[in-house]
Amino acid sequence: MPFYRWTSLLFLFCVLYSCSPGAAHPSRKQRIVLATDCLTKEDERLFKSFKKYHHIDVQIVQLSADSILSILKNEGVNTEIDAVLLRYSIGSEDIERNHFLKRKVKSPVPEASQSLDYFTVGQDPYVIFPSLRDSSDKQPDLAELIHKTHWTTDLSLVSDFNPLLSGVKARMKDKKKYSFYDWQKDFLKNKTASTRFVDSTGRAACLLTLYSHFAQQPDLLDYYTVRETPQFINQQNGGSYYQPVRFGIVRHARNFMNAMELLDYMFNVPFNRRLNNRLGTFPVVERGKSPYPYQNEGPKMFAWMDRAMRKFPI
Repeated sequence: MPFYRWTSLLFLFCVLYSCSPGAAHPSRKQRIVLATDCLTKEDERLFKSFKKYHHIDVQIVQLSADSILSILKNEGVNTEIDAVLLRYSIGSEDIERNHFLKRKVKSPVPEASQSLDYFTVGQDPYVIFPSLRDSSDKQPDLAELIHKTHWTTDLSLVSDFNPLLSGVKARMKDKKKYSFYDWQKDFLKNKTASTRFVDSTGRAACLLTLYSHFAQQPDLLDYYTVRETPQFINQQNGGSYYQPVRFGIVRHARNFMNAMELLDYMFNVPFNRRLNNRLGTFPVVERGKSPYPYQNEGPKMFAWMDRAMRKFPI
């Protein structure tokens, strides 16, 4: 009789346990589903070595940040998405604000690359293309765009400037005579619709854009009457501001341990360089000389940029 009683209790426990909500069950196949707005299905070949050494298949799903946010809201713990790789956007910020990413992930990646729930794996600096009519060889900074030079841009959304504005806001937090909002007003006042606009010094407007736009759109400069070489701003004053490319692990990831392996791999020196070369951005690793010439230019970035975006959101 006791045997049947224990058998019944064991059966009841198994039924109750299987019905509890809990965490999502891991996939039987060793894989990770990576949702991204900056890679395509064809880019799965980038992860060939990762699959070879870790026996984990990376499956890329190309979606906008807004679409990923919608899926995570609708699917909850049943989502198939394990991790995200996103350029900066309002949608990527909303994914973090809605707590869809794993927080306080313990990882040996550089602390400077971690921004709450995201890990910065690439940097896309704001750059200036001086006008062809501008003969000055002076290294440009943002002060020129406020007080002297008119500028234009191919950045289509106001939010595209949010990281830059957050960085400026962080740098100006202790200044009382000239508030950030005064700075922002002066900055936007000098924006014009064309590089052909000529200011009072006789110079035409320059182009302010992201490095990746120049790297991935070779014909971009055909439209603008500017020099062909980008100049990194603020190189003598704290470093350039940039938009981050960030990796995050979904809070209810079915394949959490696989996602942790991929997070570590994101900071593998050769892979980080290959990934950023594909995106037209700059790697966050520094050891040795890169096989991609532009990555050896070594522009100085604003070291506090990721924390500035978190502490001084726009």
